[in-house]
Amino acid sequence: TAARMKRLREGSPEFAVATVDSPLLNGPREKFPGTTVLVIDESSGGDAIVARRDKVASLQELKTRANYKLAFTPGSPSEHLLRSVAVHFDVPALRDRNGAWRVPVKGSQEALKQLQAGKVDVAVLWEPDVSRALADKGMYKLLGTDQTRRLIVDVLLVGREFSRTNGA
Repeated sequence: TAARMKRLREGSPEFAVATVDSPLLNGPREKFPGTTVLVIDESSGGDAIVARRDKVASLQELKTRANYKLAFTPGSPSEHLLRSVAVHFDVPALRDRNGAWRVPVKGSQEALKQLQAGKVDVAVLWEPDVSRALADKGMYKLLGTDQTRRLIVDVLLVGREFSRTNGA
């Protein structure tokens, strides 16, 4: 997503699809290169926090436990989902951007591999990896976007320069 913001600032492409949180997570570095012009879609179960049954009993447990590992993709909807959970469910550890729990990965597939290998206790995934994880009886969903509203929303961004010169 950061690379997409950079390309949008550079003017190619003139339009980009991103999640509504992306300009906040990745925009400052590129001086907020685009304007949101259209809502495209809302995640309704395509994103989820999945845990190993034998490691984490509930979302509530994340409030009190300190010795868990959680894989997620930084600068992505996964991070936005975690930040939202940190605030809405009052999970202080998830607010710590340098916490020992953090296992940054490069995508949902890598997070799933870490979860399946037992290297992490929890992972933030998106489809089709959510379904792959939940096919294993040893995994379960702590929270998914099927249980939220307007949390992960896809939008169309138009580059600022293109917008300025074309009245978009």
